Amino acid sequence: MQYRFGNQVVTNLGAELVVSRRVAVSLQAVGRFTAWDRFRGQDVPSTGETFLDVSPGVSLRSGQGTTVYAHVELPVYERVNETNLAPRWGLLLGISGRL
Repeated sequence: MQYRFGNQVVTNLGAELVVSRRVAVSLQAVGRFTAWDRFRGQDVPSTGETFLDVSPGVSLRSGQGTTVYAHVELPVYERVNETNLAPRWGLLLGISGRL
């Protein structure tokens, strides 16, 4: 195969504060570095990136073991090689539960 994706390193640091039995707030920091992709021994334009995102969130727990959560991903730092698509912000919504 002549196309190789760049190596990627992802780090994550987070904390959660339990406000009450059913409510918790959180804060996460996510760093991501991706090296240039390579094709036939050459760097591929518009690949590779460095990002640092901060993500505040909230979780709401029910009495039956179900949790609804939301996190907003906000870019603090971003560096892309040449022209590259980069998000302005992100929203993660989810539901988790126990059987």
